[in-house]
Amino acid sequence: MRTLFRNYYDFHPEQGDTDIDLEDDTRFIEFYNLVFMQYNRDVEGNLTPLQNKNIDTGMGLERMAQILRQFPITTKLT
Repeated sequence: MRTLFRNYYDFHPEQGDTDIDLEDDTRFIEFYNLVFMQYNRDVEGNLTPLQNKNIDTGMGLERMAQILRQFPITTKLT
């Protein structure tokens, strides 16, 4: 199992805080996350506690550039 925390930037806060859809990539971008890793999952789906638990953090350079330039995502990258 892992616990995940995500931080989002809102390009249009003037739209208010009701009916928020964080999947709306013309308005929101996830720019930072924390993943607390505690278990290893094997190919059969069994969880085994990790000997050394850890925290993985992530912040994308491209996403921070979008925020700094006020340029929301308008296309999906594959």
